Parts: sequence; structure tokens; C-alpha cells
Amino acid sequence: MGYYDRDSRYNNFEIRDTPESHFKNNYISKWWKREYDKLILKYVHNWHWAWYDAMCYDFPEIIVKDINEDITKHWKNTDPLCSRYPNAWRHTIETFALGRYLKLKYNKNIDKPKRKHCRLCNNLFTEDSLPFPLLHRLNKKDNVHFCSLCLFQAFLDKGNNNSTAEEIIHHFQQLSEILQIIPFQNFGSSPMHFRGLDLNQIERVAKLFIHNKPSLERIKKVFGSWLNCLIKSKILSSDVRETNRGTHCLANDGHACLSLGEKMIDDYLFQNGIEHQKEPRYPEGKFRADFKVDDIFIEYFGLSGDKDYDNRVATKINLCKKHNIELIQLYPKDLLNIAKLDKKLQPLHIVSKRMSQ
Repeated sequence: MGYYDRDSRYNNFEIRDTPESHFKNNYISKWWKREYDKLILKYVHNWHWAWYDAMCYDFPEIIVKDINEDITKHWKNTDPLCSRYPNAWRHTIETFALGRYLKLKYNKNIDKPKRKHCRLCNNLFTEDSLPFPLLHRLNKKDNVHFCSLCLFQAFLDKGNNNSTAEEIIHHFQQLSEILQIIPFQNFGSSPMHFRGLDLNQIERVAKLFIHNKPSLERIKKVFGSWLNCLIKSKILSSDVRETNRGTHCLANDGHACLSLGEKMIDDYLFQNGIEHQKEPRYPEGKFRADFKVDDIFIEYFGLSGDKDYDNRVATKINLCKKHNIELIQLYPKDLLNIAKLDKKLQPLHIVSKRMSQ
């Protein structure tokens, strides 16, 4: 396989030593869709000089998940690049995507990395000096206004092992105010946590973490648990109860919730004036949904991965299809911040407005 110069990698990808056959892979061409080319272009628009790193992060998994499992298996068994090296399927897709990028001339209008002053420390840095694990937290190229040192300190550093109880409480009250949602344990440790945050929110979170981030060990030592820390910070009321299936608590409108995820959703509906019913029955069986707004069911599937739970989820989804019920499926990744939750529940605002007329 070929490789790329660091200096030329962001200069329209001058490729060396990569056989053209890797770009013209006939085995992949058989199942490749035009939609995948559009997805590559989306990476280019969002990331410009960093598009290839962004694409490598999740593009192969997205593609394999989209195509039929039998097609995937047949391709991996027949494509010499995959059959010879079973773990090389990701790189095979990445290389083919790079070939599509070149053939479709997506490299014509790529912005080059710029020199900027970091908005956190004011030091000069070059955009492409950020390693992608940090860059990815910024969601897109237009948000690159922070140097790698500041981002590392904010999001990869373990935090202060000497924070006082008052400092920890203040930290989480501020974090909750920025996110407009209940902060969860280890917020900031994954790029997924920042999906939906705008540049201003990312900057505010980074400043907060640099100046006042307590370590997880310190939080547990001072408060005993993450949950107790949220209670002491008055982010949660004191009537919560932990069980092996979730955290039982009351939403702001008085509805009983079986998890913090349910409470976040209920509080969102209440704060936005969206009338909702708790635990409506499905048309058949003994199943109940989490919420109902007009004729729309809302389910929070927070325990995905458990076999019995996943079977119940599948049954509920099939019941909704059978009875033509519109279903909004929510997962933990949708509750990372208020912007992400708002986007997923946007249809409810339209329904609520219609109901109130």
C-alpha cells in the first residue's frame, strides 16, 4: 500500500506508490452507491484539509452497515485485498474512497490549513497541528480556533485531584447551564459528546475544563458517587433512587421516570410546552411507550446491548410499523446536549403547535 507525505497530505493528496488498481477496485464497484460519493463530498465540505482523517474515523463502518450483510461477506471473501489480509477491509474502503475523491475532482477547492491565534491562550498555531482525536471534538473545520495544547488540557487531562466540594459543585452547575441538560460522567472524553454543540458552547466548555475540571477520582472521593455529586449540585433532586435497571427520579412536571435519560426527555417536553402522555399503551400486548405526543410515540432505548432488552425494542418497532404509528427512537447518544436532543425532537414542535391552534 502507498503512503502520504505529511507536507503533501493536505495539499490535494499527492499520492505515491499506491497502485491504481486499489482505486479502481472492481469488487467494491459492484455494490458502491452514488450516495457514498455524496457522503465523501460532505466530509470534504466539513473538513477540507482534514477530510481524509475524518473519513477514516467512521466512513468504512457507515458503508458496511448500509449494505446487505451477505454482500459484505461475499466482498470480503472474494476481494484479494481483503481475503489476503482479513483486517484490511477498512483500509481497502478508505483507499477506494480516496480514489473516488480524486476521480470526481473533489480536491479542486480544498482550503489549506491556516495560522491562527488560539481563542483560549492567544498563542499562534497552525490548524493541521491538531491531532484528529482533538480535531474531531470540534465537529467541523470552521470550529478550529483552539491549539492542541489547550484542547488536550481541557478534554484529555484527567483533571484536578485537589478540587474542593464547592469547586466541584460550581463546575457542574456551570457545565449544566452550558449544555442545558444533565451532565453525564466523563463528559468530554469522547468526540461524540460534542455533536450538536456550536463554537461558542465548545469554547465555554473548554474554558471551564481548563480552569476548573475536577478528576473523576476526586468527585467520587468527595461525594461518594457521580449521582450524589449531581444531587449536591442541585442538578438533581434528592428523591432519586438507584436500581439495577436505572435511576428512578421525578421529572420537573412530577412524572415518575425510570432513568435520568427519561427525565431529560420529560423535562425537555415540559420546558418547551409540549403536552405529553407518560407510558401510553401499545395497541396490542402489554407494552408501554415512554411518551406520547398527539399520535407520536417516543421511546428512550437506553439499555441497548442486552439481548432480552433488544428483543423488546425490536417488538415495539414492529408494532409501530404494523399499526402505522410514528415512532421517535432516542438513544443515549441523542442526549449528549440540548442541541442534539432538540434536533431529534424537532417534529414534536410542529405537532405541538398544531395541537394548540
